[in-house]
Amino acid sequence: MGQLTCLQTLRYFNVGLEKGRRIEELGCLKKLRGKLRINDLHLVRSREEARTAYLQEKSNIYKLSYGWLRDEPEGCETIDEHVLDGLQPHPNLKFLLVKDYLGTRFPSWFSEESLPNLVKLKLSECNRCKEIPSLGQLKFLRHLELIGFPELEFIGPTFYGVEVNDNGSCSKIQVFPSLKELILEDMCSLIEWKGVELIPTTSGVRMFPKLEKLRIANCQLLKSTPIQFEILSELVIVEVDSEMPLLNLCSNLTSLVKLSVYGVKKLTCFPDEMLRNNVSLQHLSVEKCGEFHELPKSLYNLHSLKRLWIRSCPNFSSFPVLSGENYLTSLQSLELQNCDGLTNLPSGMLEHCRSLESLSVYKCNDLVSFPLHVGEMHSLSYLGLSHCPKLICVPTSGLHRLTGLRHLEIGPFSDMVDFEAFQLIFNGIQQLSSLRTLGVWGHLHWDSLPYQLTQLSNLTDIKMYGFGIEALPHRFANLTSLERLTLVGCKRLQHMDFSDAMPKLRYLGINDCPLLEDLSDGLSNLVSLQKLVLQKCEKLEHLPSSDAMRRLTKLGYLMIHDWPLLEALSNGLGDLVSLQELFLQNCENLKHMPSRDAMRRLTKLRNLEIKGCPKLEESCTNRSGPNSQWSNISHIPIIKVGGSRIQDLA
Repeated sequence: MGQLTCLQTLRYFNVGLEKGRRIEELGCLKKLRGKLRINDLHLVRSREEARTAYLQEKSNIYKLSYGWLRDEPEGCETIDEHVLDGLQPHPNLKFLLVKDYLGTRFPSWFSEESLPNLVKLKLSECNRCKEIPSLGQLKFLRHLELIGFPELEFIGPTFYGVEVNDNGSCSKIQVFPSLKELILEDMCSLIEWKGVELIPTTSGVRMFPKLEKLRIANCQLLKSTPIQFEILSELVIVEVDSEMPLLNLCSNLTSLVKLSVYGVKKLTCFPDEMLRNNVSLQHLSVEKCGEFHELPKSLYNLHSLKRLWIRSCPNFSSFPVLSGENYLTSLQSLELQNCDGLTNLPSGMLEHCRSLESLSVYKCNDLVSFPLHVGEMHSLSYLGLSHCPKLICVPTSGLHRLTGLRHLEIGPFSDMVDFEAFQLIFNGIQQLSSLRTLGVWGHLHWDSLPYQLTQLSNLTDIKMYGFGIEALPHRFANLTSLERLTLVGCKRLQHMDFSDAMPKLRYLGINDCPLLEDLSDGLSNLVSLQKLVLQKCEKLEHLPSSDAMRRLTKLGYLMIHDWPLLEALSNGLGDLVSLQELFLQNCENLKHMPSRDAMRRLTKLRNLEIKGCPKLEESCTNRSGPNSQWSNISHIPIIKVGGSRIQDLA
């Protein structure tokens, strides 16, 4: 490698022990420029050997990445420290990544003097490091990621590089003067992150004067953080047990635009002043905070709030009561998911959300009532109100005024909501000419569908779950725009008759319909069908007839999943002239593929996958014995059997 003395571009170099791959080879490549990644640095054994790369002289390299072997043996810490010390780059460097470094500290060249032009620094998986370098005086550093420091317990003054004079004042008064984004992640031992308040000063140190984004993740033991963030606009806290870091960070903030909190176990609520002081907040999400139970009254002061998500907070029970004229007038998206403590939404809260585009209430197990009058939300495009088993009071009026609604998911509700009451909901829905996709859940003791469904002639996608119907109503032929139809858990379904064609239907999915016995009549008129998925149809013993197959001239994708009675695939499969992908899964008694001639007629078939079909798998590999069916399928470019790729000719 070292003989290529005119080489200018070398994206990566894997260090080896043999001649031509040692680190010293880089020393001869004096014209290198751009990016360079050096891997396997554990094979470099000393500071002197590392210096033979002469990286400090390569002024045209602007991005460097250093990588070690992750699982080095004990006692390598000192060697790693010496090697990294010997890899000091030229001062022109702008981007630096260090990964899997196992030293306990960083060399002195991590400083303003040696890295004056550094813009981005990422230190990752430094599993034995007990301290982080002094970086606070890097004048142009804009992006800093510190990820994977399991031995680090404390971040303090040395991180900032602030010097204290004899009179107690600081000679340098800006810390991280250009930093815009900071990420601290996977520091499972970190307890304290202190600011410069530990340093006696009379001159007023400014910390993070330009920091806009801060992410703290998987620092479970963290108890304290600095409070000096002047213009922070985006704060993400993930998997931190104590609520104190969040409260500390927000105590002086007035500039937040986005706040995302995930897995803060001890967070019970937000202080009222926290939201009141951040009137520019646009995105607020709280997820998997087990003790979080309420939002403060100042929520309604957030006139810029566009997105509010509360997810998997089982004790969340209430929104503040509306008072005065403060409403969430800018709110565009509201999601409430897996909030078991929530029983109702405040009266009037939703009807004043005139900008709301997406509303999702999902798996709120104790929710009893939902605002009955939702017709004022004229901007609403998506409405999901599903899997709330105690919900009794559901909207039945005003739905027809949701003239922009395109996507609706609704049901199942409490058993106290009978079929007649459920149908009333659709009186308004049937007038929505804008509606394009519908997901609707019923009950097995409901032996029919709301009649209004068949009047939604503009629907392109419908999913129906858990109804007790025996067949689709003939009026389904009215859905002339329908492109996708999915039926799940309709356990009494016996017939699929599409004698009146659905000319645009491209996708049909049937799942968990155990009484369905034959599809021949149901499929033959679906001349536009491109994708067919049939799962958990226990009574189906064979594929549709050859005549039905022959009419599916556009079918390109077929999945057969969980057919316990299926033993053989008929030769009619060969009539699917457009078939490109075939998936056979969990058909425990399936033994036979179609004949060789039938399979060879599938000239467009490119992908075959057989999984969970033990009797078929043993005869469908290129090593199968005397009963082999390999010759039937060997022409197919991509074949996977039992999870292993047997052939790839693509």
